Amino acid sequence: MDDIFGVFRYPITDAPINRVYAGSDAEFAESPYTVFIKFDTPGKVGAITCTGSILNKRWVLTAAHCNYNKTTLRDIYNRIRVFVGDNQHPEGGECIRVELHNMFRHPDYNPHLDLNDIALYKLNTDIDINGSIESVHYKANTVCLPQYDISNLGLNWEREFATGFGWGQLYSTNNMVWRAKVLQRAEVLLEGLNVACNSLLCSRLDWVPEMITRICVGDSGGPLVQYVDRHRSRAVIIGVTSYIWTINNTVLCNANIHSQYWTPVAFHNAPTNRVYSGNDAEFAEAPYTVNIKYDTPGKRVYSGNDAEFAEAPYTVNIKYDTPGKRFASLCTGSILNKRWVLTAAHCNYNYTTLKDIHERVRVFVGDNQNPEGGQSIRVELHNMFLHKNYKPGRDLYDIALYKLNTDINING
Repeated sequence: MDDIFGVFRYPITDAPINRVYAGSDAEFAESPYTVFIKFDTPGKVGAITCTGSILNKRWVLTAAHCNYNKTTLRDIYNRIRVFVGDNQHPEGGECIRVELHNMFRHPDYNPHLDLNDIALYKLNTDIDINGSIESVHYKANTVCLPQYDISNLGLNWEREFATGFGWGQLYSTNNMVWRAKVLQRAEVLLEGLNVACNSLLCSRLDWVPEMITRICVGDSGGPLVQYVDRHRSRAVIIGVTSYIWTINNTVLCNANIHSQYWTPVAFHNAPTNRVYSGNDAEFAEAPYTVNIKYDTPGKRVYSGNDAEFAEAPYTVNIKYDTPGKRFASLCTGSILNKRWVLTAAHCNYNYTTLKDIHERVRVFVGDNQNPEGGQSIRVELHNMFLHKNYKPGRDLYDIALYKLNTDINING
């Protein structure tokens, strides 16, 4: 997946402490797809926690090793509760039960090698997506899934950045543990395909010691995402937090961490749109993919409606991509005359490198029932005229004119 956001790192002298380790508190509603999962047995002392991601109103994605005893090969606790919609309190928001028989671990999960460490939980009741519960902290939404990629695991050849979220430990010593009271965010540097990570996504902390954000106990199952828009509002989950490799078998997350690993979602996101339920007879009925280009749940014009046929004939769809690369970005524009379109300056603009993101620009005109229907007209990069005073950091003068290669067939 192309990373378009440039370098994001905490210098070691300025790093906040006591986080995912060295992460940051997530902003309100920043990661509405992240949930807190608690496992316990009523009447017994003890509990364990994991993190998960909302796929749709009934299904949550997490790690297979959560609540799993690798010695007895059985579940540890018999009660599972998923807390949804409040990233300011781990047990806030909506609480939904999951029955043990509705935990679908990958059928090829290997607890000793940590391979296929991925699972689906079917909730007892629906999540109130973008819901009606009146609470200032209530917010729940779905995460986008990547395209199926069995060969590259969804990665590029070179290193790239990603963002992880988790409800795990902030800090630990040999006799004390501090747990997160607010959802934590961590920026990590993933190794590219030129580094062997045992068919997993990984981050080598020994190679980049200044990147001290790391996962810890309780972050398991949490999402590792990359964003497909510059405002970081459309997240694609590329990994599920699996495990860390420590030096000298330490249990401290804040010391002696060699590398950390995530199960690649693109590898398991088969084109059948379903995931094995763990037995040979049936599939879990969970839909497992969404169209991340046009139909991201909850990411429409908020509470908008489908436009009527020919209702806004001046509105165009603008698609930016680079031939041979997988991902594209989209914007909307308005027809001014047969040769000019008005849109935003930030479209196709990387405000870190101050350069265009994609090489090819296409404007689709005349069909509001199909995003790539109607007339398709190219725009050359040198014919994209951004306002001369555009300030990408503050989004001032965020306006641009595009000169089309050929005329629009007005009312044609």
